[in-house]
Amino acid sequence: DRTWEGYNQITIAFTTLVLFAPIVPFLYLMMFLVGVVSLNAKKREIIYYSKRTLPIKVKTIGFWLKILKAVSVIGVFFNIALIIFVRNAISDAKSIVYFSCVFVILVLKYIFSFESGT
Repeated sequence: DRTWEGYNQITIAFTTLVLFAPIVPFLYLMMFLVGVVSLNAKKREIIYYSKRTLPIKVKTIGFWLKILKAVSVIGVFFNIALIIFVRNAISDAKSIVYFSCVFVILVLKYIFSFESGT
């Protein structure tokens, strides 16, 4: 079972986009093109050379979800710091603006993280 390799690739791509896309804006397009090329390159391997794994019903992706949530929280701190301190978006009271923006975004992230009860 090599499903962890797929989760690993998705996590690396998500981390790359979250942490480095504000610095390199065309990274979104690059990652999309890399994904399309990678899917087409692995198509032959998936169709002809790999054995079908038995599907197992699960409710979550396990520990990978915790990793993705941690990366998204780190991305909030990192991206706001890039916007405020590196791009010089604000000239006065940068630290106050930084911590207030981080607080507001983390509160919004917490509010939107609730799932609908089914």
